[in-house]
Amino acid sequence: MLEEEESGMPKGWRHLQRSLGATLGESAGLGFADRMSVEDCVELADFGATWLAFGVDYLDLVVFQVGRWREESPSQRAGRARIPTFDEWLQRSGRYVPGLGVWPERAPRR
Repeated sequence: MLEEEESGMPKGWRHLQRSLGATLGESAGLGFADRMSVEDCVELADFGATWLAFGVDYLDLVVFQVGRWREESPSQRAGRARIPTFDEWLQRSGRYVPGLGVWPERAPRR
């Protein structure tokens, strides 16, 4: 679906298909589902409500930013259209930082 729309989207959004795939995979506990057999996925899937909440929050951000972008005039769009990759968003928001773990269990202390 995104492939059809890619030419009209801001260049900084080219990661969206990959980021949304990662979001759905991590949220469902099936981050490597496309590389495993069905039996392995069922055995190894580790569904967690924390990651589901992260996925919902990221999807909310994407939907909000796309809606905002569509409402603005073309001259305003280029400068304001910012959607980080899922991994960047996790780190910037403090939800997951490599080496520190997953928020809220091991959130960075500020």
